[in-house]
Amino acid sequence: RVLPGVLVQTGDPRGDLTGGPGYSIEAEFSDRPHVSGVLSMARLVDPIEQQNAMPRSEFANSAGSQFFICLDDEKTRELDRRYTAFGRIVSGIEAARAIGNLPIADPETHRPATPVKVQAIEILPVDAANNPYARLFQAAEESTPALPSTQPSLE
Repeated sequence: RVLPGVLVQTGDPRGDLTGGPGYSIEAEFSDRPHVSGVLSMARLVDPIEQQNAMPRSEFANSAGSQFFICLDDEKTRELDRRYTAFGRIVSGIEAARAIGNLPIADPETHRPATPVKVQAIEILPVDAANNPYARLFQAAEESTPALPSTQPSLE
């Protein structure tokens, strides 16, 4: 499923947006923002969410194998604290953006005119001694401007 410029959804073994693994996992909503490159679990949408309510548990806990990749910081902000963000693309976001710009064959299913298959994904293990994602946090900290000092200066 492609919402042009917004997100790309995959993980459906049937390829019709109804497939899953036969089980569901509990939601883990957090403060992690749904910015470009974030991977998050797809789930059923609760109709009460249109009234700005949080999803009921049977909807919140309906994720299985389908997930989506966010492509736009502003347009995916409404997903914050409502979907389980579990990862982030560390390289190759250009491929996801290219998929997100494909022409759509069916506006109802958001299926792209040209079928796309994920050929390979590498998931790196993380432990205290080996954290391949540490550089992401370091880069974010380095780019955050320092707060002004609250200490008075003495002359």
